[in-house]
Amino acid sequence: METTSTEAIRVFLLSFPNFCEGIIGVLTLTMLGLLVNTRIKMPRKVVYAVATLLAAIFVITQELKIHNLGGENVYDPNDIIFSGV
Repeated sequence: METTSTEAIRVFLLSFPNFCEGIIGVLTLTMLGLLVNTRIKMPRKVVYAVATLLAAIFVITQELKIHNLGGENVYDPNDIIFSGV
């Protein structure tokens, strides 16, 4: 039982930065989208959806090593799950 809970905590701690990266990415892109929206005038729901989609694409493609803009990454399926959440 102890090794199972220790492993769960380890997975959480190693994947939590991806979760935070996704949240910060969505918030940043939403803010920028709302600033641009003052001139373009599109529905806010579109801004929110585009910001979420762009942040997800960035984080997941980084995990799959399609680009290396976030530094050196070690591939882990749990990171992709946390990024998607």
